[in-house]
Amino acid sequence: MAEPRTVEEITNEHLSGIAAKLLGGPVEVTSFELVHDPFEFPRFGAKEFYDIPFTYEGESGRGKSHIILRVMPEMDAVMMLTGDTEHRELKAFKAGLFDQVPNTFHVPYLHVIDEPGQYWAFLEDVRPQMEKLGMHTRAPDAVVRGILAHLAAFHAK
Repeated sequence: MAEPRTVEEITNEHLSGIAAKLLGGPVEVTSFELVHDPFEFPRFGAKEFYDIPFTYEGESGRGKSHIILRVMPEMDAVMMLTGDTEHRELKAFKAGLFDQVPNTFHVPYLHVIDEPGQYWAFLEDVRPQMEKLGMHTRAPDAVVRGILAHLAAFHAK
């Protein structure tokens, strides 16, 4: 199955494979919608987000769920600042490195597209966990600058 090149090219068939990873078994996505920029929280870099609510049928019946799609630019200021010019997190997922992370740490990645000019991550919805940590609202500029400074120092090492 060819990967979609634009969000408008996402199909039920393509989402079915990703939904199976989310739901832990074979499912067929029967319908979905694309909700652009569905939430606000501190963003680092020029990323776009889509909430993709979908309906599905599987061995256990019908249901509803949703997936988050994060679309990243080829390069943004945060990537230049941190030195992450190759979307290392996407490469790590594709290479299977996240599979080696101990179960203590939950990795919400379901599927990535890491091709020149297209950097997408399909993710579980972790908004409830973010809200518990207070990460669901816009952070003040001073907090963002502090976080970015620490990220830059970490990546510089």
